[in-house]
Amino acid sequence: MSGARIVLALVLGSWLIAGYTTFAKDAEETSSGLFHLVETDPVPDDAIRVCESCANNDLQATIDSADEGVVIVVVGGSWAPVSIDKPLRLAGEDWPVIDAMGKGSGITIASADVTVEGFDIRSTGRSFDHEDSGIYFEGERVRILNNRLSEVLFGVNGALGHDSEIAGNTISGQTGVSEGLRGDGLKIWYSHRVQIHNNDIRNVRDSLVWYSNECNVYENSVQGSRYGFHFMNSDDGVARRNSLVDNSVGIYIMYGKRFTVADNLLEGSRGPSGQGLGLKEVDGFEVTGNLIYDNRVGIYNDNSPYSIGQIGWLSDNVIAYNDSGLGIVPSARDNIYTHNSFVENLEQVTVLGSGALSSGNQWSYEGVGNFWSDYSGYDADGDGVGDIPYQNTSIAEELRRTHPQLQLFRFSLAERAIDFAAQAMPLFEAEAILMDDSPLVNAPTPQNAPEVTSNESTLHTTALSVSLMATVGAGIWWARRPGAGLGGA
Repeated sequence: MSGARIVLALVLGSWLIAGYTTFAKDAEETSSGLFHLVETDPVPDDAIRVCESCANNDLQATIDSADEGVVIVVVGGSWAPVSIDKPLRLAGEDWPVIDAMGKGSGITIASADVTVEGFDIRSTGRSFDHEDSGIYFEGERVRILNNRLSEVLFGVNGALGHDSEIAGNTISGQTGVSEGLRGDGLKIWYSHRVQIHNNDIRNVRDSLVWYSNECNVYENSVQGSRYGFHFMNSDDGVARRNSLVDNSVGIYIMYGKRFTVADNLLEGSRGPSGQGLGLKEVDGFEVTGNLIYDNRVGIYNDNSPYSIGQIGWLSDNVIAYNDSGLGIVPSARDNIYTHNSFVENLEQVTVLGSGALSSGNQWSYEGVGNFWSDYSGYDADGDGVGDIPYQNTSIAEELRRTHPQLQLFRFSLAERAIDFAAQAMPLFEAEAILMDDSPLVNAPTPQNAPEVTSNESTLHTTALSVSLMATVGAGIWWARRPGAGLGGA
């Protein structure tokens, strides 16, 4: 092939890759389509009404004198922070404001069977010692519904709140504060069977579910935070159809058992940790139907599953345009990967540490492997499965394993140039990281995950990749031009 044709082929191939990345470009930038106000019970005719011009115009006094189980309706206006120490329902009408004016919490609940709905809660204090919160509760069967919380240190903060529900709330952190000094938008501690859904959380530190079993976290949107959702020591949990966009980490699970992560969008996790999904010593998990897109590491696996005899099941996920699609420590084993799509990740699979990846992982199940966008095999019989195995090889990865100091260049242009040059002029053969015996030739796609948002960083990465390939291609042509002493064109 002539030098001019080599350059032309490289440029055309780069243009096709750039075109392929635009499948997400036209989506709405921030609309996940998940957040909405949730349906609440009708207000009874005998509800106690409180307003600034009513006979009942002292909200705290009305709460203190009310019988257990009553409904108190607060109509508009601006109110001082309140405390609730008995079962009742506090319902806002026309968005009454609870303004903490920079001191303490907005609403404090110290009772079971309390509902708070329809309030605009603002400007808590900034004390981490006291965990100043928009709403703080201790009590079972508490319902926090359809509230607006802004300029809050902690948003909704609950402990010992078994069988509670947190839904339909918008929560935003304090402005002008660095990420590490923000409070948690949502914090649930030792509270089992909590339903957390349809909340929109922005610009907070973390959203935590700790020591809380059987919690169901679904159809929430979290953006611009450190951890989208961080689960720790929480068993039998479910995280389903959440949109986690532009956080440092999308979902991180530590030390849990029997956890399901399904149908989520995990996009743009590019902070210091930069993980769409992190799994640390988790037993018996299922990761299915997720769209994991444009993260530093798509899925990070740190010794999961942890216990002998446990299985990690990962299927039907699209893992696309990440720096590393799957980052896995060498000792991780007993994971089954089937019917996933690994699409144009800079590294499809990265071994995070010295040594080879454990052979105890399965890259196909019952004759069904995964789709790999860099698979160069064929499907002669047309059954949808490649006729030769897929092998993940990277000369840069092998060099890093034998020379750890080269970790400095991970995901750099220099690393990509080495791998590209090795493919163009295969003088060295790298050892395969993994082998998929039944690679798919068509990419499966999730059916229920939220849509990808418009993200410029992927387009910038593509532009750099195009420039890199064009530069390397030009270098190859220059080296092989007639009269260069390398055999000509």
